[in-house]
Amino acid sequence: DEMRRNVTDPFSAMMTILDRVQTEQPCTETFQIYDGRRRAELGFTDLGTARLEPDRAFSYSGETRVCGIISKPLGGHWRDSKLAEEEPDPEDIKAFVAELAPGLMVPVRIEVELFFGRLVTRLDMDRTVF
Repeated sequence: DEMRRNVTDPFSAMMTILDRVQTEQPCTETFQIYDGRRRAELGFTDLGTARLEPDRAFSYSGETRVCGIISKPLGGHWRDSKLAEEEPDPEDIKAFVAELAPGLMVPVRIEVELFFGRLVTRLDMDRTVF
């Protein structure tokens, strides 16, 4: 019961950040989140802007706002992992956010730096319908 007090869900935290970016505010905010099993502090840091060039035929090209993301476990089920860091770096997880249509802010690319390399997810612009 204590883990569910004064928290929000991860989805609402992300939607709040997208609203901030939409209104040209910095994507800087910290949330206490609870996902139903775990509690964490989810922090966003504004890392400025970047122009993405398509690195795949289907990937986004254009201006983006870059938000760094950190997550610090506070409670729940956590295993020891090489992925966990003592002090997370907001540069390790980056969300590249762009306005795809008026009023529609979307993460178009997410990069995660891990001990074994970089994991990249891309929005498939060929399958995106407005």
